[in-house]
Amino acid sequence: MRVDGVTLYQNISPTKDHWLSAGSGTRSCPYQMIFSRDEARVEISLQRSETAENKWLFDQLYGQKDAIEAAFGAELDWRRMDDKKASRIVYAQPFDGFNREAWPEMIGWLAGHIQKLEAAFSEPLSRLNRQVRSQDEAT
Repeated sequence: MRVDGVTLYQNISPTKDHWLSAGSGTRSCPYQMIFSRDEARVEISLQRSETAENKWLFDQLYGQKDAIEAAFGAELDWRRMDDKKASRIVYAQPFDGFNREAWPEMIGWLAGHIQKLEAAFSEPLSRLNRQVRSQDEAT
């Protein structure tokens, strides 16, 4: 991945898992690359210990949806998931994960889109993280 200019995962050791997570700078809100038998996707997962914090973060980001999607370059799949603790913001592409010949294309797609995701969310997440930390310090 470093060859493609992706530095987000440079300190992550290889595993046999079908996903990679890397910190976003906001606690428990990692960037993730996921590949499966029928798709590849990039996402940001809001998975803090408190449901209310995840939903607040999601709602704040959703309020900036147009600007974030413009920065990303495509519409994202905004999954608030009210029945769950976590929320996700996802971008996926169909791929045949069983076809080894498709893997280089899938890896290239993941590399390009995780960079776009990080670029689109870096500043809004950083701003929200400062708000959350100042609220935590005030209590």
